[in-house]
Amino acid sequence: MPAVARDIHALLDHLHIDRAHLLGYSMGGRLALYLALQRPDRWHSLILESASPGLRTAAERQERIARDEALADFIERQGIEAFVNRWQSLPLFATQQQLPPATQDAHRAARLRNRPHGLANSLRGMGTGVQPSLWPHLPDLHLPTLLLSGALDQKFTTVAKEMATLLPHPHHQTFSHTGHTIHLEQPKPYAKAIQKWLKNKN
Repeated sequence: MPAVARDIHALLDHLHIDRAHLLGYSMGGRLALYLALQRPDRWHSLILESASPGLRTAAERQERIARDEALADFIERQGIEAFVNRWQSLPLFATQQQLPPATQDAHRAARLRNRPHGLANSLRGMGTGVQPSLWPHLPDLHLPTLLLSGALDQKFTTVAKEMATLLPHPHHQTFSHTGHTIHLEQPKPYAKAIQKWLKNKN
C-alpha cells in the first residue's frame, strides 16, 4: 500500500497536478481512502464505491491473510481461467448475472487478460488482510466524501452507513436493484451521481 501510494503521488507530480478529486472502487477504494488520509492536501474530495476501511482486528486480518494466501496458491496452480470461474461465482458478484450477455462476456474477457502471477501478488501485497485498519482514522478525514453502495450489496451498504457516522463530511448514496459493481450495473445513474458531486465541489 505505501509503495502504490508513492507511485500515485509521483505520477501526480510528473503531471503537475497539485490537487484532484479522488475516486476508488472496492480494493481501489481502500487505496483511495489510504491516500486521502495520508495526504488530504492533495485532494478536493473523495469518492468511494463499494469500499471499506478494512478489517478492525488483528485476528480478522490474520484469518484473511491465510485465505488470500490459499487463493494466491490456487491461482498459481490452476491458472487464470479457473480463478475467473471461481471469482464470478462469488455471491458478491451474483447481480452481474442480470447484465446483458455481451456485457458479461466483455467483463469476463477483461478478467481473463490478467496474469496469474500478478493477481497472486496483488492478493499477497494488497489484500485486505495485509492492509491496516483505517476505521480509527475516519474522524480525522475532513475531505467531503461521497460513499456509493448498491442496495443489493448489503455488506458494503452497511459499511458505508457506518463510515458515514464517523466521517466529518459524508454523503451516502445507495443505488436500488444494484450489487457491488455499481459502475457496471448502473453506469448512467452512476456517472450522473459523480458528475453532480463534482459540479457541486468545483
